[in-house]
Amino acid sequence: MRVQIFSVYYSSQNIIDNSCYNSTCIVPIQTGRESTGISLDMLGDNSGDNISAKNPDYGELTAWYWVWKNWLPLHKDCEYIGFTQYRRLPVLSSDNGHYLKHISKQAFLKKAEDFTEDNVIKFIGDSDIVAVKKWNTLVSTEWEFTSFIPSEDWLWARKCFTGGNSDKEHLFDSILKKNSARYKCNFIMKTSLFCEMCSWLFPMLFEFENKRITDKSKDQPKIGRICAYITECFINLWIDQKEAEKNVKIKDMCIYEAAFPRKSMQDNLKRLKWFVDIFYHLKNIVYSKQLRGEAYEE
Repeated sequence: MRVQIFSVYYSSQNIIDNSCYNSTCIVPIQTGRESTGISLDMLGDNSGDNISAKNPDYGELTAWYWVWKNWLPLHKDCEYIGFTQYRRLPVLSSDNGHYLKHISKQAFLKKAEDFTEDNVIKFIGDSDIVAVKKWNTLVSTEWEFTSFIPSEDWLWARKCFTGGNSDKEHLFDSILKKNSARYKCNFIMKTSLFCEMCSWLFPMLFEFENKRITDKSKDQPKIGRICAYITECFINLWIDQKEAEKNVKIKDMCIYEAAFPRKSMQDNLKRLKWFVDIFYHLKNIVYSKQLRGEAYEE
């Protein structure tokens, strides 16, 4: 095989009919099998060398880690690795519109039929990395990426990325000042680059996790998927660095997202949470700007 795309699941809720993947290069994989005790009829992230138990903090990254450590050593002929979520698919055509395109579940299943190895390879072309296209927003990237993340945690992440290096600090801060970024952790990339990214990413996340655990200065709120949120920023930094090297070719892609019916109460709660998040953002950004640049004590 030349390309393998893993579609990440975490529960039986809203599960896609897996039969649509039978003749394609998409393989479903369940994350958090160790922490939930639920076993879906697909690959799981809890065998071999794994971090499945960390899923509440790491989200889909536990699948990345499992593929990196367990699947790839047994499939060395695979040239490209990709990841998406259970209700998302890459758009296999160039598109100048919004990076996220909502479609019905029926349309999603139809699109999945196009995901043959030949079609995906044709779309990739001579690119090294296919990543979600950057999207411009009315607010800064800092506003977007600090969502749900306490300022202290965000600054610990900055410390883990920069290691006190002033050039890296400038790079990290420059990303936050922009009003465009790549959202959603969906990609297809050369296997060698995926392994390189994982070797760079996970040690930083483990360091961040340890610093957060050992920081006894205050009671820390429980933030679900906190490492996954931070990774969304880290990947922007990593891809920008690769693009600057000039020897790595980046291609943009959009995403199809299947729309699932929601209960009215869920919709109302989501709207309420959105308004609460606005006030949280304002506090978080102001406070992080006050703390940024201060010395960190180990």
